[in-house]
Amino acid sequence: HLAELGWVCLSVQYRTSPKHRWPRQIIDVKAAIAWARANADQCGGDRGFVAVAGCSAGGHMATLAGLSPNDPQWQQRLPPSADTS
Repeated sequence: HLAELGWVCLSVQYRTSPKHRWPRQIIDVKAAIAWARANADQCGGDRGFVAVAGCSAGGHMATLAGLSPNDPQWQQRLPPSADTS
């Protein structure tokens, strides 16, 4: 439905526990946000507006991502220029 309204939509698969330990999950989400911002122009999106949503654990990841924009603690594997805000 959102795509029909002109939104560019991505489905992010992040690593889950118990196989992958914290903070791998939020690092994966932050990498997806950085990718979306870096590639928005190619997908017809607006790099200045990125919304993140989820249900259950995905909602928790979306909230944490929103509360920690560009926090280096969760971006150790991303380039310094990566924008996760």
